[in-house]
Amino acid sequence: MNAGRGEVARRNLSDHVVSVEIFDGQRNRSLSRRQCKFAHRTSVFQRMPTAIILSADLQFQTMSKEEANRLLLERIKFVKEKQDNTKANAGSVFRYHYKLGEELKGTRVGQVSFSRKTGNWILNHGEGSADDVQALIDRAIDLHRARGLKEPGIEWTVWDA
Repeated sequence: MNAGRGEVARRNLSDHVVSVEIFDGQRNRSLSRRQCKFAHRTSVFQRMPTAIILSADLQFQTMSKEEANRLLLERIKFVKEKQDNTKANAGSVFRYHYKLGEELKGTRVGQVSFSRKTGNWILNHGEGSADDVQALIDRAIDLHRARGLKEPGIEWTVWDA
């Protein structure tokens, strides 16, 4: 999925990928970073449902202990300011910042809600279900449509059990 801090921060796992070894259902093969087609929270692997990632070669830059600590503290500050980890959560839900995030903060369906801190973040208040999450996402999409705004772009899919 190309985890990381997104396009704005320009810090993703794919920045360090040299190659990925996969089993494509018939044979093992190696893909270069370019062939993996990494983008914001996406890659070629989402279009290869039978592929199994066996390994990845990663290359990281060497840095001083001081620089590593500075970056670590920067990340901790970012998480405390921007993310709501007070409860179990689904993290960011939409692909890009959506315009109704402020308006939907705190909106609740069943046992899940959009965070009051981060409007693109779903919290589970206890026994929240996939149906609760889907209903909350649907509410955001319906509000976008009613306002004539561009679809917010779902980041992940709630699968039926």
